[in-house]
Formats: sequence, C-alpha cells, structure tokens
Amino acid sequence: MSMKKFKDYLKTQDDESLRDELLTLYKTFEVVREFYTPRIEPSNIEKVIDKYKQVLKANMTRREFLMLLEGVTPKRLQPRFSL
Repeated sequence: MSMKKFKDYLKTQDDESLRDELLTLYKTFEVVREFYTPRIEPSNIEKVIDKYKQVLKANMTRREFLMLLEGVTPKRLQPRFSL
C-alpha cells in the first residue's frame, strides 16, 4: 500500500477509532511498544538502544558492526533491490 493511500485511510477515521487502533497495536506488537517507550519515558531510551546493539553484535561480524558505527553499510546488509 502506498503512503498516499494510508494517509487517505487515516483521514477517514475519527480520533476515537485511531486511538483504539493505536492501543491495539501497542498491546499486540512489542516493536510498537519499543517505538513508543522513549517517547513516553525518555530515560529508557538507553535500554532500547542497548537491546538492539546486542542484536546487531550477535548477528554481525565485528568489522560489519564497526562499519555501521562509522555510517557505512556493509555490502552483505545492503538491499538487493529497490522499491
């Protein structure tokens, strides 16, 4: 679905239904809770950052991890196609 279609869909919804949908997403998906955690509790942002650093370290070589820290995307992690 395109961003335009999604925005059009959002425009058709009232505030209450959007709140209900966000609450459902928050209850259902951990990634949504992690997204909102730093916005709701800014002091917890380090906890989320540390979690994903550990995930990256576990799934990447040291060289790839250091490349990412320098802002360079390792070839293995680059997308194989464009949208």
